[in-house]
Amino acid sequence: MYSRSIFKMTETDCLMLIEQQPFGLLTTCRDGRITQAFLPFLIDKSRNCLYGHLAKNNQQIAALEDPADLKVTFQGTHSYISPNWYESLEQVPTWNYLAVEVQGAVTLLDSKGTLKVITDLSNKHESPFEKPWTMDKLSEKKTNVMLKAIVGFRINISAISGINKMSQNKNNKDIKGVLAGLLNQPDQASKGVAKIMFKRKG
Repeated sequence: MYSRSIFKMTETDCLMLIEQQPFGLLTTCRDGRITQAFLPFLIDKSRNCLYGHLAKNNQQIAALEDPADLKVTFQGTHSYISPNWYESLEQVPTWNYLAVEVQGAVTLLDSKGTLKVITDLSNKHESPFEKPWTMDKLSEKKTNVMLKAIVGFRINISAISGINKMSQNKNNKDIKGVLAGLLNQPDQASKGVAKIMFKRKG
């Protein structure tokens, strides 16, 4: 991803964003054909890899077996920024946002590995609930049927980059105007961007 140096994220911050926003876009290219899929991912920082799964009938499985290129992108909080919010003149519309891009080599997993991926995924996202759903609530028959229909995979991360564009290139008066404008918007995304900007100021 192109980014000015002022907006570049550290690897630690990139990994943190993936943990917080694990729903990513998997993009593969094979024989000149690009395929994409939105998927939940698990990040394993100790092994520097991502885990996910696809339906066996998904055409992207073939691309994963021998990809010419593979990327996963994760999008964090983002919002439109109006030129009307700046004190400085001659400004233009822009967008404040967080995004991370991962590149790496993929390995398809066997049934045991796939079961671990979906178990770990469900445990992660069920953990906040008072009564979490667990995989052992499925019958063995249902679990086996499910495992025949999906394929787990691991992506060993070879490169990771991120963009944290939060008006760092603007002066303090313009940043103050952007914060006021964002906080005056009805949507939670705008307020989320303002929260990130406040933390940066602090």
